[in-house]
Amino acid sequence: MKKTLFVVLFLFVSSVCGCGFAPVSPPEWKLEKEGIVLHFEADNQLNQRHGKAYTLYVVLYQLNDPNSFNQLCLDEDGLAKLLECKVYDESVTSVKSIYIYPGSDVTHRMERAEGTRYLGIVAGYGMLTQERMVRLLEIPVYIERESAFSFNKKLVPGLLQSDFVLGPDQIVDVDAEEN
Repeated sequence: MKKTLFVVLFLFVSSVCGCGFAPVSPPEWKLEKEGIVLHFEADNQLNQRHGKAYTLYVVLYQLNDPNSFNQLCLDEDGLAKLLECKVYDESVTSVKSIYIYPGSDVTHRMERAEGTRYLGIVAGYGMLTQERMVRLLEIPVYIERESAFSFNKKLVPGLLQSDFVLGPDQIVDVDAEEN
């Protein structure tokens, strides 16, 4: 009797634990309305040249792969190309430009294009250097159960929420939140 109870208990525990380790389905990178929320806080002396503040041109690249973007960031010619706000290869799923004014505190909500896994930000500061003007963010993913009674799980793209502090001559700080 004890042996049978032990075997039944062992099989039950094994089946429950085994289901907990079911494979996780990869995320479906679908179009998501307001899937990206960017908050920009600009210094009063934003994009300063010769003691005067200027509007900052910012280009937002939605990407399915960051490799080409990263390569273009390596030199001034590539950075200048990124500031053209054009689709430069098939890794770009969407591209858009915005203007940030000195002293402004503004939030931009955008749809996440189908296939987008990364967001590249290029700020048009006068000095073309990657460290000052470029940031690359990954779209967060989280694990979701298919239903309340299911052990099957899938990865789901989350909301990319990010706060940027824009200084007189560079992107000062970025705080990306996962939701």
